[in-house]
Amino acid sequence: MSANRLSDKRFSGINAGIWGNGALALGKAAVALLSGSTVLMADAVRSVANGAESLGSSIRPQEGITRKQSLSPENGVTAAVIIVSAITLLLGVEVGLEAFRVWQSGAESAPDWTAAAFALAMLVLKEWLLPARSQAWLDRLASGITIAGAGCAAFGQSASVPALKAGDCLAAILVAFIIVYKGYHCLLGLVQHKTNAIGPEEQANELMEVIQRVEGVVTVESLRAREHGHYIVASIVISVNPRISVLDGHEIAKRVKQLIMKRFIHVTEVSVHVEPYDPGYPYKSNHDPNQEHMPTLLQ
Repeated sequence: MSANRLSDKRFSGINAGIWGNGALALGKAAVALLSGSTVLMADAVRSVANGAESLGSSIRPQEGITRKQSLSPENGVTAAVIIVSAITLLLGVEVGLEAFRVWQSGAESAPDWTAAAFALAMLVLKEWLLPARSQAWLDRLASGITIAGAGCAAFGQSASVPALKAGDCLAAILVAFIIVYKGYHCLLGLVQHKTNAIGPEEQANELMEVIQRVEGVVTVESLRAREHGHYIVASIVISVNPRISVLDGHEIAKRVKQLIMKRFIHVTEVSVHVEPYDPGYPYKSNHDPNQEHMPTLLQ
């Protein structure tokens, strides 16, 4: 199968995940408001998190698919995923805290059977229509918790068993933990993608341009950037004016390192070695007794 066909198939699945999870979230939220189910509302937020994951996968090319085949301009998509992921993470925390407060106060109200029935129907529909994701087991677990919690609370209400009415809030707390995990996982995936989006060769070119802007650096003799996990380790050799002092050379190396660490947050280790530039052009030889005194570059 060609790369284009792989790309089309993958991106059609991504679109289905985005729009499908969006529709699920709206439906669950509407039924949660009508039935009074806290756990179903939490499950609606989880569907939003799933949609953010689908959107995020559109900017993480997989094997056989080039970065040029992305769905849309990457910066805009990345910003959208970050915003949605952060919002769902905060909503997960808020839903979990609210469910905990209601459970602690003992004022929980049990939803009717509509919530559990709708959650079950949406689980079946999702398994049938939407493509399975890498963490499908976690989604199935959350759906099972939602169905069990809402059903337990509804049964407790109809059977006059007060202890079972707390099932809705307790299930909402568990689903909230899953939401927070998924939001964090999505944001972490974006950070890792941004770290690996530029290969070592391209990274070295960018580092070279930045280093050459540092005052006092004559040339960059060598630069090696290698991947270390999700981060970059750089080894640099620069040449400076042979007339300057050793202290001045170390100061230039320090500025190079600080600039790189500031501009490239995923570069975690930088070693800078300083060598004197060839005493030919553009500098005069140290062995020329007639040359005039030349101040250091740092003076």
